[in-house]
Amino acid sequence: MTLDDSHEPEIEDSGICTSTLLCSSPTSEAEDNNITYFPLNKRIDVIGKKAQDLIERINHRRAMDQKVMSDFEDTLMKKVTETCQELKDHMFSKYEEQGAWSCGMEARLQELSEVLGRSSQLSVELQGASQTLVAIHKGIQQTSEQ
Repeated sequence: MTLDDSHEPEIEDSGICTSTLLCSSPTSEAEDNNITYFPLNKRIDVIGKKAQDLIERINHRRAMDQKVMSDFEDTLMKKVTETCQELKDHMFSKYEEQGAWSCGMEARLQELSEVLGRSSQLSVELQGASQTLVAIHKGIQQTSEQ
């Protein structure tokens, strides 16, 4: 119900009539001579009803605003949750990619370690052979000198 929907007599002036018996309604010059009997209590009731209707509409709009904000908050929370889950999924897929790369790298590192181990062993054998050759060479030199 709006302020204009009331079926009560409308009061066009903005003030309240000070007389409890009658008020004049200055809507046109022809009506200036007519006196409308409108008790003050009735005017107060009309104003009170209109004020109550206005308060009810305001409260209804506030309730609607609260629902809109609540719905927005729910939607936002769902979207944030979805985005976080997508980010987690992406992060875990990257971990898996790195894990596969890491496993391949581990195998290569193991192979390198084995190659370096064999290389060290060959180096030790080569040094032993070199010392043997040095000893043989010294032996040959000593025999040729004799």
